[in-house]
Amino acid sequence: MTAWRQRWASALPRTAVVVHDLAMVWLAWNGLRLVRYGLAGTPANLPPLWSTETFVVLAAQALVLWRVGLYRGLWRFASVPDLVNLAKAGLFGVIAIGLGLFVYNRLDEVPSAGP
Repeated sequence: MTAWRQRWASALPRTAVVVHDLAMVWLAWNGLRLVRYGLAGTPANLPPLWSTETFVVLAAQALVLWRVGLYRGLWRFASVPDLVNLAKAGLFGVIAIGLGLFVYNRLDEVPSAGP
């Protein structure tokens, strides 16, 4: 039983970091949609906070964060390789989200600058 507790206790901080990162992705995505619709002169029908589009964004970003290797090392001391991993995760995340939403619904529900 102590082995199970030790494994659970060692996995808890990493799980908390992953959940936090995905919560920030959700917050950023929905915040940007609210800003986009808030800047429009006319009130628009806001999409729901949890939609299939949101799940595509979270899945794409989670896959990219995992594949880039962001959660492999310990975060006691951040270094230049960690900064490079963050930059790669951001760039590849944008590409993966764009491709995922294009495949899902050809970017129909994604706000754009056009009318």
